[in-house]
Amino acid sequence: MERYAESHAKLILFGEHSVGYGFPAVGTPLPLRLIASLEPQITNYPEISVSEKQKSILLEIIQTIESELSVHSKTPVEDIHLYSDIPLGSGYGSSAALCTALVRLFSDKELPFSEQWRIAHKAEHHLHGRPSGVDTLLSLSDQVTMMSPQPNGWPPIVKKLGSLPSPLIAGTVPRDSSTYHLVSSIGDRMRSGDHAVTNAMSKLGEITSEVGTLLSTSEFTAEILAEYANAAHMILRSLGLSHPLIEDILTFARKQGALGGKMSGAGSGGAFYIVSKDRDSMMNILFALRNQFSHVPFLTLQ
Repeated sequence: MERYAESHAKLILFGEHSVGYGFPAVGTPLPLRLIASLEPQITNYPEISVSEKQKSILLEIIQTIESELSVHSKTPVEDIHLYSDIPLGSGYGSSAALCTALVRLFSDKELPFSEQWRIAHKAEHHLHGRPSGVDTLLSLSDQVTMMSPQPNGWPPIVKKLGSLPSPLIAGTVPRDSSTYHLVSSIGDRMRSGDHAVTNAMSKLGEITSEVGTLLSTSEFTAEILAEYANAAHMILRSLGLSHPLIEDILTFARKQGALGGKMSGAGSGGAFYIVSKDRDSMMNILFALRNQFSHVPFLTLQ
């Protein structure tokens, strides 16, 4: 058995919320890491302190993974060491990264991608109740990927889309609400027949499908990516899922030359991204953002 295993963060580009209702989602891996180890590691990443409440959830995750893998070691939670530079609760998929890293840690052989994903997805239910599977998929992926849920259930269809047509700036701000609460709120409105929500989910699904079709073609430019991002953001904002600070950042970025941007993930804070025309433009925008919003952590995807 490996003594340690890694996973990485993710960024949802299109399809958050609507992916829970049968529509596709598109996302990309992020250069942030989580390491799970059965012994202390010397690493550049800070160690995660696990509270007593979190230990009980972590134990449930470990038990689910060991059961799926037919591992009967019954590893104590105290033996698990976690190191990460993924901000917790940021919308960058720290929960999914944890589950995929633990699956890799407890595997005594190289599992197929599909099995790693299936088990990590099952384990993530202990953290989010009804995860779509896209976060764990992206935490295992090495490129922009689209996931399309299927009526018959697991597994969804996966399509690798390569790279983006332009560099992005990503960031995260503190959340005002949890993923579970936000997803449940949209679910309640869907079940009540709220036409604004059902129409929004359909429109988000259409946008994501079109992005998935165009992204792997030469026709998909930075300008088109930004156009879709802006349209999706307006829909999510109309549902009350955006955040004042994210709105301020996106408005400021546009004034600095950004083509567009949107929130990413469940909403009420958390992750967002900004589309730039090219690398020079991105660096100028990034410099201005860091001066104006010095308390916000930004990173780049090139």
